[in-house]
Amino acid sequence: MGEYERRLSELKQETEEIHFKRFLAEDAYKLGNRMVQAAMDKGVDLAVMIRVNQKMMFYFAFDGTDLNHERAVIRKSNVSDAFRCPSLKIFYELQQSGLTIKDRGRDPMEYLALGGAVPIYVEQAGIIGTICVSGMSHFEDHQFAVDCIKGYLAGSI
Repeated sequence: MGEYERRLSELKQETEEIHFKRFLAEDAYKLGNRMVQAAMDKGVDLAVMIRVNQKMMFYFAFDGTDLNHERAVIRKSNVSDAFRCPSLKIFYELQQSGLTIKDRGRDPMEYLALGGAVPIYVEQAGIIGTICVSGMSHFEDHQFAVDCIKGYLAGSI
């Protein structure tokens, strides 16, 4: 198995591990606040956004962030929403194929194919939204989001 296939396999497994039984506004608030606290604990300035059915349910940006981070969480979430997968998966696919987000029929001003946006998958409902982070490298953004979701689901963060 090549590097590309290994990464996609890891993403697939990771995505299967982060299913919610339900996801309500209260969950967005609790998870969002826990993500903010985790970023404080880690000493990183992030923008965090949780969107359900295109409705912003949670948003927070640290003082050290700027408008680029706000736009990034929206654009990464657009990728995750459109392709129904983590934005990092689309990054890998585009890297492998040599294509661009524009080649995939999306406006690059509205879609950013970098890691950080993860779908909210609810059992018996499917994908209902995205959880997105921007402020570190896009690989770290992705991992931070996944780790926070896993911690929330396990009740440990």
